[in-house]
Amino acid sequence: MGNPKRTKNIIITICMFLIAVSLSAAIYYFTYTYFGKKVAYFVISTIATILIYFSSGILKKQNEKKQSLFDKDKIL
Repeated sequence: MGNPKRTKNIIITICMFLIAVSLSAAIYYFTYTYFGKKVAYFVISTIATILIYFSSGILKKQNEKKQSLFDKDKIL
């Protein structure tokens, strides 16, 4: 078998993606039903933009941590 930690991370990522899709569908349906199409598009696009912004920041921090670990290995 493969690396169990990596497999676990892939499963968690897929589950989080499915949760995000179902939540966004529920939010879209609610806003479309009560406020109309334009408001629903605006709300979903705003949420997606915020999530992309935060996820890119998290990835940037993780890459910086990895880079600092590589620098420590070079020093040793």
